[in-house]
Amino acid sequence: MYPAFEPDKSGINSLGGFSYQIRVFVYYLSKLEEGMQLEFEAYDDVSLTKINSDNLDSNEEKFKTILTKNHTTSAIQVKRTTINDETAQQVLLNWILLEGSDVKVSKYVLLTEESYGNEDNIFKLSCEDFFELVTSTTKSVRATIGKVKKLYGHNYRDFQERYESIKRKYSFKTVKDIDEEIAGVYSILFRRAGVINEIIYFQRIKALLEKVTSNIIESVNKKDSYVMTHGDFMKLIEHISNEIKDNNPIMDYISFKRLCSIDTSNLTIANSREFKQLELCDLPLPLIEQHLVYCFYYEHFRLTYSEMNKVIKVENVEETAFENYTIVKHTLERMKTDTPFDRLEGTKNKVNSYADNEQIKYGVVIYLTKDEMEDRQISWKEE
Repeated sequence: MYPAFEPDKSGINSLGGFSYQIRVFVYYLSKLEEGMQLEFEAYDDVSLTKINSDNLDSNEEKFKTILTKNHTTSAIQVKRTTINDETAQQVLLNWILLEGSDVKVSKYVLLTEESYGNEDNIFKLSCEDFFELVTSTTKSVRATIGKVKKLYGHNYRDFQERYESIKRKYSFKTVKDIDEEIAGVYSILFRRAGVINEIIYFQRIKALLEKVTSNIIESVNKKDSYVMTHGDFMKLIEHISNEIKDNNPIMDYISFKRLCSIDTSNLTIANSREFKQLELCDLPLPLIEQHLVYCFYYEHFRLTYSEMNKVIKVENVEETAFENYTIVKHTLERMKTDTPFDRLEGTKNKVNSYADNEQIKYGVVIYLTKDEMEDRQISWKEE
């Protein structure tokens, strides 16, 4: 069993089926050849900000993946929920609109996770019965079925032509474990056999998922489609491979930060000790959020090095950070200038040669303010 590729503290973890769709998108990226491109697009001008994460899975049909080669297109619809009759009809309605557009579609693919036990019920209704369903709808033209009715409600022959054309080009695909599929198809691209520690290989896949996730979310919320050409894809593969190596196994800070979502209205964050300790430093909210990003980035470093059995490096980073805090605290107390803010800044600015960059050095001191810390717990102000 391969590890699940979950982005660190990114907010995408809660997006269920949407995260799965991105995994499928990344899987199909590996199939790109020269002259090809893969596109992630939203139907009906959808914005993620308008869809609650609790009901995102039921809106999966609003997003589609399009693989383009030589001016022909494969339309891939991903479903990680139970495909009931209504869901199947919605997928087919979207495809009928696509088939009637200027886009030349050579394949229609419905991909679903095997564990849901879905059956191929897209064409459960005959063309005649489906046409009757469309023409009898009372929904407005803002709904997909209303749009189909407006286009074909008085022209059964054209409707039948679209229906039968889709049926000829249609395939139903089930996937047992998308993470296993991804881990298999990227072996050569990310040079699995060439790294000393296999964790590096999985970190590269994880970095690719995080980068693509960030770009897709940004594009969807701008009401744009996200397109990855073969050339852009290969440049990204090369960049990630150069960034994440055996001697430097974590992703760069700026890429991590772009994906890291901090929601201080979330009670888990607002009630955390690290958040409350930062509040005691009289920092404005944006700076508190920035320090929490440092903390999450350090957790990314900590988890990666622990997985690689490099616990001693983690121990050295944390012990040095705590000793720095002890020295700063004692110095401030002697000078009678001991304030929470001065403790924070003084500790952050002390040298920690075991930390690979400034953000890890900052992040570890925030991490050590957590509740579960014992002998190494840091306090900017005594409780």
